[in-house]
Amino acid sequence: MGFKIKPKAVILISLLLAANLSFLTFYTFVHNIDDCKDYGQMYFIDIATINGKVHTLLIQKTGFQEKVEYLLLYPNKVVFDSCGNPVGNEIATEMIDYFASTNDIVQWPDKIEIKNKRILIHYTKDVNKSKPLVDVPVIWY
Repeated sequence: MGFKIKPKAVILISLLLAANLSFLTFYTFVHNIDDCKDYGQMYFIDIATINGKVHTLLIQKTGFQEKVEYLLLYPNKVVFDSCGNPVGNEIATEMIDYFASTNDIVQWPDKIEIKNKRILIHYTKDVNKSKPLVDVPVIWY
């Protein structure tokens, strides 16, 4: 006695494999899996000309459940690629720390200073002085 393959089973398996292959091809095409890398969300904060050179400050939000925010300083007017990511390298990066280093008291950015290609963030613990990050004043030196 041998194992017999029924023609209907072969057709059904072939159709299922073809359907899976078609779906994967479509998914890859629609989502551009190989084209874009996810660097998180980018937001414009401020732009200034210092000593004749343009500088741009951006916020980058990364992470899925727990968001982490960074300030990025670029040495020019930022241009974005087709994926929405900035072209070029930043000259300074600073993570926004909403919790004081010594304990779990929440703090909010109150003022941002750009000095000697460095980002300095000043915080407040007063909830009444908190504001959205895009509204925090930026002082350029």
